[in-house]
Amino acid sequence: MPELREHCRNHPILEADGRCASCWGFFCDACLDDIGEHRYCETCAPEIQAKRDEARLHSKEKKRQLDLRMLMYVLVLMLGVIIGGSLIMFNGGLDQFFATYAPDYQVFNRPKSLGSNLDAFQLTETKHFKVYFHDAAMADRITQSAEERFAAIMSEFLIFEDDVMGRGKFNILIVTDDAEFTKIFPDALVGRVAMADYETKTIVMVAANETGDPLVNLTHEMAHAIFFERMGGGTKIPDWIHEGLASYIESHYNSSQVDLRWTTFGADIAQTGGQPLTSLSAPKTNNPEEVSRFYTQSYSVVRYLIDNYGMLKLMKLGIKLQSGKDIDKSLGEVYAPDITNLSDLETKWLVSIRT
Repeated sequence: MPELREHCRNHPILEADGRCASCWGFFCDACLDDIGEHRYCETCAPEIQAKRDEARLHSKEKKRQLDLRMLMYVLVLMLGVIIGGSLIMFNGGLDQFFATYAPDYQVFNRPKSLGSNLDAFQLTETKHFKVYFHDAAMADRITQSAEERFAAIMSEFLIFEDDVMGRGKFNILIVTDDAEFTKIFPDALVGRVAMADYETKTIVMVAANETGDPLVNLTHEMAHAIFFERMGGGTKIPDWIHEGLASYIESHYNSSQVDLRWTTFGADIAQTGGQPLTSLSAPKTNNPEEVSRFYTQSYSVVRYLIDNYGMLKLMKLGIKLQSGKDIDKSLGEVYAPDITNLSDLETKWLVSIRT
């Protein structure tokens, strides 16, 4: 029996050569169009071609949108790098993101010269320090430690070299005794073991008054000197912030003095509340008990601020105070809503040392 063949739907006299991939009708070659990998009749072909064209356009649009999105990401990243780099380059440190710098005249005026008072001293220099001395052994020890601790203190304060080197190198002056000390700094209190002076950018070590490790006092005074430079002198910042911060840095290298003061006076300060922060200032004499009480309370308050809110905010507080803002407004701007004024700080600090 002969095989039956299908005929073209459009041309019945012709045998079919294939089927439409859409309607499945039989058609001859003349009635079928190749679209992609399949063949379609003249009725189905336009619809299939339209769908393919639409899909192709949709794919192109998605690719265009993805390319634009990637371009925007790259531009935003580049803009961030440019802006961030510019801020760091022109403002000199991480803290340019959170506050205004101290006035230029305070930061970049040249230090007052120590002049001929240094003629009798020997001199050695490092990257950041000029060390004036009589005793070479002590000078070697001080010089080596100064550079190491400079980098660490700068890191703790979250500032860069440009923040503190605008006026040149720091001086470290190792004097023999009180007589030599007061000859160079007539207005300074005698009996001190060390001092930092902003006007001359000098750290003074009094060899005869050292009873322990001189590097402890060096660290304390270096913290003062670096903070002074960053704050343009810091003359409008309360004494308790200056001394509390220096004691905080000192405690990271040798906490013996800080611990001894707290053992002696901490319980009494916690019980009585210490001196009101509104009047907490450095004693005008070298009375050991008065000085130690002041240092103990100052350290405790500053440590409370750093431990709970970080060093960055303390630096910001210092800059606001040095710019002329009062203590209540500055505290509120930096520490709100937790702390809005000095009374808030005092209350929260006392709770922390009593619990």
